[in-house]
Amino acid sequence: MPVVQLGLFGENHPVSPDCDDCERPVSGKPREGLDGETLCVDCFESADLLVCPNCDETVSREDCSENPNGELWCDSCIENGTTECNDCGGRTWNDDVVSVQTRRGYRRSTDPLCETCADRTTVTCDDCGEVIYRDDSYRTASGEDICDSCYGDNYFTCEDCGEIYHNDHLVYHRDYAYCEDCRPDNYDFDPSGFRNRSGRITEIGSARCYGVELETDECEGYDALEGSGAWGAKDDCTVNGKEFYSDILNGDEGLDAIREWARLAKRNGWDAGYNAGYHLHLDMRNESDDSLYAIAYAYRATEDVWLSFVESRRSNGSYSHRCEWRLQDLTDAADNRSFYSWSNRGTRYNWINTCAFSQHSTFEVRAHQGTCDGLEILNWVKANTRFADWASTKGLAGVQKALGNLSNSEKFDLIAREAWQDDELREFYAEKAERYS
Repeated sequence: MPVVQLGLFGENHPVSPDCDDCERPVSGKPREGLDGETLCVDCFESADLLVCPNCDETVSREDCSENPNGELWCDSCIENGTTECNDCGGRTWNDDVVSVQTRRGYRRSTDPLCETCADRTTVTCDDCGEVIYRDDSYRTASGEDICDSCYGDNYFTCEDCGEIYHNDHLVYHRDYAYCEDCRPDNYDFDPSGFRNRSGRITEIGSARCYGVELETDECEGYDALEGSGAWGAKDDCTVNGKEFYSDILNGDEGLDAIREWARLAKRNGWDAGYNAGYHLHLDMRNESDDSLYAIAYAYRATEDVWLSFVESRRSNGSYSHRCEWRLQDLTDAADNRSFYSWSNRGTRYNWINTCAFSQHSTFEVRAHQGTCDGLEILNWVKANTRFADWASTKGLAGVQKALGNLSNSEKFDLIAREAWQDDELREFYAEKAERYS
C-alpha cells in the first residue's frame, strides 16, 4: 500500500492506511493492535484495547489496573512501580510504601502499608526508629512507644504500678522488678559490674580472684551501694539485715571495694549480730586436680590453726563446722579420682566448703564470724588468697611434706613465714588466736 501519492503539481500527499480489521481507511492516527496490526480508533476501542501511558505498549483493558493516581496502567507497570498495601489492599507508589516490622511467632517479617493505613495503624519505636503496629507496641510511663525487641532488651514493667520503665530505673526485690517510686523499703539489687583497671596486686599479694558475702543485722542506708559496681544486696533468712555479696573481685582494687563497703558500714553504724557470718570464695578455675587436692589438704591439715583465728562458736554451729572428711579420705581419692568427682563429699556447711567447687569453681571459707570491721575483712582475704597460692604451688606431695607432723604453733609459724610473708598479718592473727583461746 503506497504511503504517499503524487499531486497535480508534483507535491506528495500522505495516504491513510486501511484498518486491518474493518478494511476502511483509517481516519486520524492509526493504532497498533496486540499483534502489531493497524487499527482505526473504532476497532481499537471495540477490541477493548488501550495504550499504557507509562510504557506506551498496547494492552488489553482487562490486563490493566488503576495506579494510585487513578490512571489505567498495564499490569506489568503496576507490578513494577507500585506495591499492594497489606491492610487495605490498594496500590501505593513504591517510594511511598511504609515498611512495618512485625513478628509472627518466632519469625520477624516486614509488611508494606500505604501512608493512610500506616498513619492509622502504626507508630515509630522511640528507641530504634522502626515502624511497628500500634497494637504490637508498648507505651512507657513517659509516653514513648517501644517495639517488642527494645522492650525485651531495655525495659521492664513495674510489679506494683504496672507502668513500663527503662532498665536504668529498675529495682529488684525478691526476684520482682519495681520502678524507683514503687521500690520496697528493703529492696534487693545486684552488682552492676566490678572492673580492676590497674591490675595491681602489691597489697593483696595474690593474683587470685575472690568474692565475699557479708551478713548483717543492721544496715541502714545500704542503698548507697547500689550502682557502685562491686556490691549486691539480698535478704537472708539467718539475719535481720541484708546479706551483701560482691561481684568477682581481684587485686588491690578489689580490696578498695571492700574498704568502700566498710566505710559506709562504719558511718551508718551497721552491725553483724550473733548469727551473721562472713564467707570468702576463693577462685579455683585455673587449678589442676593435684593443686586442688593440695589446697584442700592444706586447709584440712591446718584446721585448728584457722579456727583459732575466729570465735569458737563458728566451729560448733549449724552453718559452719569442722570438716566431716579426713585427710586419708582425700589422699585415697587423689590416687584415682578427679577432684570434681570428690568435691561434693559431705556438706556445704564444712568450714572449708569444697562442695562449692562443683557449682561455682571456688572453695568457700565459711569459718569467720560476721563482721563490719574493714580490717578484719581485708586481712582474711589476704591471709586466705596467699595460703591457697602457697598450697597450689607446693602441690599435694609438697604440702604433705611441708606440714608433716608439725604442731599447731609450728603450722602457724610456717603459714606466716612461707605463705603470708607479712609481719603485720602474723601479729594480727597471733593476737586473734590469743584472744579466742
